[in-house]
Amino acid sequence: MPSSDAALNEAERALLAFGREVVEKVRVGDAAFAGVRKHFSDQQIVEAIVALGFYMMMARLTEATETDLDPAAGMAVYDSGRTRSR
Repeated sequence: MPSSDAALNEAERALLAFGREVVEKVRVGDAAFAGVRKHFSDQQIVEAIVALGFYMMMARLTEATETDLDPAAGMAVYDSGRTRSR
């Protein structure tokens, strides 16, 4: 999804552009930082960087170790709830 997609609001587009720079360039440019600072607190920005870093680490760990991922547990809970409500 391009960061200019009309389905995203201004804050979401700024966060997506910021996240792309974190992932692709590591050092985020001034424009991307200014964009997220308009909409998010310093704490929220740090939390976004930590979340991105966590997912990048997990992707590298599972790929490097060729770890098969289990199906999402949430879907089992969701599916079991659907059968009970019928």
